[in-house]
Amino acid sequence: MGMTTFFLLFDEQDEPYIRALQQHLQPLVRQAMLEVLNVADIPTSADKDSETASYHHKATHYLLFVSANSLSNEAIYSQVKAAIDQQKAVWLVLVRPCVWRDALLEQCLVMVNKPITDYAQIDTAYHDNTIAIAQSIDPTYVATSYDKSKEEDGVQQAPVQQQFATKIYNIQHIDKADFS
Repeated sequence: MGMTTFFLLFDEQDEPYIRALQQHLQPLVRQAMLEVLNVADIPTSADKDSETASYHHKATHYLLFVSANSLSNEAIYSQVKAAIDQQKAVWLVLVRPCVWRDALLEQCLVMVNKPITDYAQIDTAYHDNTIAIAQSIDPTYVATSYDKSKEEDGVQQAPVQQQFATKIYNIQHIDKADFS
């Protein structure tokens, strides 16, 4: 499986949400699972039109951040239409509640069917979207992250592999202990 390259589509008013999700996606970038192309990252000294065209060409997927702002932006809507016409995958991250379902966007894959701003804990929104993106790229992907349901007395239980390694260390440590 080749690397998935995402071109981010968003309205500038939603940029703080995009930046936060990019931070949460960084472990997947480090694992060479995906690459993120964001026009906001193009240096001011570069030819923005040329770089943007290069991003469109390189992208295997588009990640549209859905809000009333992005949906009212004709340039973004035409980019989504062009991507779909080119048979490129368009995935949706719902940023803020809005009416977004139409014939064009019904062809897209929704990552999490809950807007980021509707979460009580904003990091949970980014976490859920990151996991959904990872599992959409690789259905066998298993997240090794904090899971509140595995807490006992307020302490997160270590993954089974870590518990096993700790037990082996403790056994080896006991074997080497001086029992005289």
